[in-house]
Amino acid sequence: MSLAARPHLMLLVLSASLAASLVACSRENEAVTSAHSAATEQEPDFEPNNVLDDMSMTDTSMTANEVQAFLDRTPYGKRSVLATYEPTKTTTAAQVIALAARRYEINPMLLLVRAQLENELVSRTTATETVLARAFACGLATTPARGFESQANCAAAQLRTSLDRLTGKAKAARATTDGTTSGWATNERHMTRDGIEVVPDNDATAVLYAYKPWVGRLGNGDPNVGGISAHARLWRDFTVSARSRTSAGAGPHAVTQEAMRRRMLSRLRLRRKHGRVRRVRCKRPEQLPGERPRRSMHRGSLRMRDRRGLRRRSHL
Repeated sequence: MSLAARPHLMLLVLSASLAASLVACSRENEAVTSAHSAATEQEPDFEPNNVLDDMSMTDTSMTANEVQAFLDRTPYGKRSVLATYEPTKTTTAAQVIALAARRYEINPMLLLVRAQLENELVSRTTATETVLARAFACGLATTPARGFESQANCAAAQLRTSLDRLTGKAKAARATTDGTTSGWATNERHMTRDGIEVVPDNDATAVLYAYKPWVGRLGNGDPNVGGISAHARLWRDFTVSARSRTSAGAGPHAVTQEAMRRRMLSRLRLRRKHGRVRRVRCKRPEQLPGERPRRSMHRGSLRMRDRRGLRRRSHL
């Protein structure tokens, strides 16, 4: 019996073929979508051989107030948990970061990027004390530094030590103390742990790879690791956010909190040294009959002269 004689069989065949075509189309769409998402997730401006310049790594112009302002209004549109966190009774997280960066002559933005890269402490609004005590994941392979302040100093000291070794102070031993990859140097080929050959163009790039020797998923590296490509994206987003906030507040009438604080301190120093100085205007004496006032060379004073132009003298 033909299919025409059995219309229900024809319907079954048509439905089966339609379902097969729909499955094939959905698989093709999934493949296209996954390929598009993988392409859009890549960092377009990422250059594995030149991640950061040396001047930016050692720029310490960012103050504690600017770090605090950045944490109060992060690029994620919310306040960071570090904005209200106080590692000690007298210091805030922003002050600890700025002080550690200045002590070791490292850009404070590097510590902010590392805190986000390791534990997402910039984008998070809450965190446990255990996470904050290991904020920068410094020294975890050997003896971990306990506490937020110790972690900040450890991370800054690690970057400074690696940079000093590359700039000539200790070229003989480039291996870092926390077990990261050794052998990174400027203009020397080296293989990352996700199998990508990198030749650092400067010392700052070599130091970053010594800290985290992965290119990562945003640079066609290991898809399970953020790596240096994630570091580069965070650095770009954080610095753009900080610069836009600074430029938005700049202007002829804009005064930052730091400038106001310095102005108040200078006023206090002057008051302590000279006392309160007030502008006093000399009171003009009354004019006597038959006399005309003439101003002398001394500003604010007034001497009386008679008609003959002689100076009157008061006799006691």
